[in-house]
Amino acid sequence: MAKLGIDIARQQKTEKTVTELNLEANLSLTLSKVLEEGKVLIPVFGADNTGMVNLGNTCYLNSVVQVLMSMPEFK
Repeated sequence: MAKLGIDIARQQKTEKTVTELNLEANLSLTLSKVLEEGKVLIPVFGADNTGMVNLGNTCYLNSVVQVLMSMPEFK
């Protein structure tokens, strides 16, 4: 690097690396509980409450179906 005129000892870090951004996001991620305004919500399962079985790429479609099935007009 010295042949190219780059002095590594004088370099300053200006932005976070992708690894640092991922680590920061993972540290602040909470997946153990579903929270809404400080209340712990209880998951509901069963008929009319559970969507399709996830086939690996159907999670978005599943969420739309669940929203539609929660509307009395759609049922």
